[in-house]
Amino acid sequence: MSQSPYPAAAGPPRPSLILRPGQMALPAGMERYTVQGNGAVLIEVEAGDTISVRNVEGGQACELLAWDDSGATDAGIFGEKSNSNAAGIKALLADGDDSLASLRLGLERRQVQFDQAK
Repeated sequence: MSQSPYPAAAGPPRPSLILRPGQMALPAGMERYTVQGNGAVLIEVEAGDTISVRNVEGGQACELLAWDDSGATDAGIFGEKSNSNAAGIKALLADGDDSLASLRLGLERRQVQFDQAK
């Protein structure tokens, strides 16, 4: 009788299993961010980065903000013209939701100026 509680396995180990179905491995240099409804995420982008926004479930409004090194908002960074005054992110931050604490701190650290958002 074997003293080991584990069965002996013949041959090499089995390949790893995907633990999160639908979460495909990304190519090198690509990142994926998921934003919950009524939420926000802070992502640093650099010159040459490509941004793609997908509304998987549909019906969700999305507000993108970009700012330069001085903290001034500038939609031109995305190659677009502004069509909002950042009302969505201002409302989220004014709500005081604790889940946005890291976002709040990140914006403060970068000295983002929402009062001049256009």
